[in-house]
Amino acid sequence: MLNLKKFASDNRIIINAFLVTLVAAITAFIFQEESWGWGFLYGNLISSLNFVFITIAVNRYIKMDSDSAKLAARGNYLVRMLFIASAIIVLKFIPAINVWATMLGFIPLRLAVYLEGIISHVQEKRGEKHGS
Repeated sequence: MLNLKKFASDNRIIINAFLVTLVAAITAFIFQEESWGWGFLYGNLISSLNFVFITIAVNRYIKMDSDSAKLAARGNYLVRMLFIASAIIVLKFIPAINVWATMLGFIPLRLAVYLEGIISHVQEKRGEKHGS
C-alpha cells in the first residue's frame, strides 16, 4: 500500500489528484468515452504542471526582496495563464481529447489542495506533527 505520509505535501497533493483523475479516466474508458478519459488525464497533467510551476516560483520568491517578488509573481502569473490558455487552445486541433473533460481534469488538484489544508489543520489541532 502506498504510504502518502512519507511524501512532501506538494507531492502528496499531486498524487492524490492523480489518483482521483485516474479513477475518472478509467471510468470513462470503461464506458467507451475515450475522449473524456484522455481529457481527464490531460487536464490533470496541465493542472499538475501549473502547480509545480507555482511551487518552484514561490520558493524563488521567498529569497527575493518584497518589490522584486511582487513583480516576478505578476509575470509568473501571466506566463502560467498563457500556458493554460495555450494548452486549451491546442485541444482545438486534437479531437481525441474532450475539452470539457480537460476542464474537469483541473478540479481534482484544487480539491487535493483544500483537503491537504484541512488535514494539516486537523493535525495541528490534535497536536500531531505535520507530515508524520
